[in-house]
Amino acid sequence: MAQYTEKLNLYKPSRLDSGLEVDVTLAQNFQNIDNAHGEMEQSVTEQRENVEALNTKVVDVEKFADNSKLTVNDIERITNTRRHYPMLLDTPTYDGSGEVVHPDIEYIHEGFGSEKWRYWQAMTPLTGRSDQTENPSILASHDGAVWVEPGQNVNPIIPVPTTGSGDHNSDPCLVYHNGELIMYYRETRKSASPREQRIYHIKTADGVHWSNPVEVLIDGSGNPEGLMSPSVVRLNNQFVMFYVSGKESNSLRRRTSADGLSWSSPQTCSTGGMPPGRVYWHIQVTPNVDRLDMIFASYPVSGSTGWLHYGYSTDDGFTWQTGEPFVDQLYDNETQRFYRASMRPTYDNPNIYEIWYSALGESNAYQVAYMNAIRINNKLYPLSPSDKKYIFTASIGVPSVHARTGTFGKITVGGQAINGGKAPWVKASLQNGWTINSGMDLRFYKNGFDEVHIVGRALPGNTANGTVLFIIPEGYRPVQDMMYRQRFGDVYVKADGEVQLYDFIERYVCFDGISFRTE
Repeated sequence: MAQYTEKLNLYKPSRLDSGLEVDVTLAQNFQNIDNAHGEMEQSVTEQRENVEALNTKVVDVEKFADNSKLTVNDIERITNTRRHYPMLLDTPTYDGSGEVVHPDIEYIHEGFGSEKWRYWQAMTPLTGRSDQTENPSILASHDGAVWVEPGQNVNPIIPVPTTGSGDHNSDPCLVYHNGELIMYYRETRKSASPREQRIYHIKTADGVHWSNPVEVLIDGSGNPEGLMSPSVVRLNNQFVMFYVSGKESNSLRRRTSADGLSWSSPQTCSTGGMPPGRVYWHIQVTPNVDRLDMIFASYPVSGSTGWLHYGYSTDDGFTWQTGEPFVDQLYDNETQRFYRASMRPTYDNPNIYEIWYSALGESNAYQVAYMNAIRINNKLYPLSPSDKKYIFTASIGVPSVHARTGTFGKITVGGQAINGGKAPWVKASLQNGWTINSGMDLRFYKNGFDEVHIVGRALPGNTANGTVLFIIPEGYRPVQDMMYRQRFGDVYVKADGEVQLYDFIERYVCFDGISFRTE
């Protein structure tokens, strides 16, 4: 304690004899002061590291807000794969099957309906792959992931046709205009000779009460793919409809209307870039800042193996460019075909998209899934979960589900009933020498939508690739293995609950921003 004695000599009262021993208590106090000073310096260092981490996040966010800021490594990483990371959605149907085949999403920023829902989905079931169940229905959502019927017994909006044997509905689409939500849908009359395809118009001011159908187009040529998959947008103060007219190379058509009821004669669109032997099948068109975006499924001329593509037009839809599919069929829900998709550019970033798509998989039932993608140099690429945290920070103009007009009510999380949507925290038990960074507890919770969120920071123990950091208990595990590129290391969250480390660099691993949906 000599160093503290020396310091105390500076503060000894003059009346004390210099030969007296220094008060040990005072010396200890000075040692405590020095210790506190050291802790303060450590805290300042940690705060600087936090600022550095935040600055890194800001830079990454800005990359996605302005694609010109993407580095060569960013572009190579994103464009080097067609692997996507879908989230399967629960889509309530009037018959309880949940099998949905024609999702079409309309985003209304100011909200619509009794709870001011921003997302609206027109769709038809296809229960047991029976076209008699393909009856236009409507769902609403605050976040694009959790869907509900906007009222009691609203669906189906349109029942199965009674005009003849085999007649059925299909292909609904939505467009919002002047405070009303308009739906177009297709009716196939197999009983007519030759076969007829008809397009009908209905509308609503609240999402629950719909007008009577008005027939707006008819194709009586016998073409089984006539007037297929209409997609209607508002463009230059008029309605513009795009649709597919048969399995042929130049089957994309365009019509216009001043009132949405009386339509012009069709124009054949000029198209380029479709892979050889493929044709347009089901399409959806949406306006963007400098273009029209299209997401569509292609089919072979003979067969029904659906691929998912992106297309665009810079001349109001007269000319379209497309290319190879931007995702591969990787998951059980899509092994047979992609069928119909819907997309929207995010509210404040025209380069990043929310995408919903229906696909047929191993269960032989159509299901709807959700994913995100980014446009780079006129091509679309799926985004990984590690990129999604920047998307949700920077781009998607969606309110928190807790901020919706309705109430969250009572939910059950991990077997525990809670009110008001507040889920309990679960602390992680670290393994293999890893420890908690002081003041940054590593913990997670699951909200009422079966989404798990992880926060906190861990200091290194064993840093070998594949090291298990901790294990997530049952009920909190992801539906599939997930990979997250975190600060100073990659984190793999596996479906069996193991959280593993790969490619550790130095200092610590931050878990903030990791989120996923459970089964």
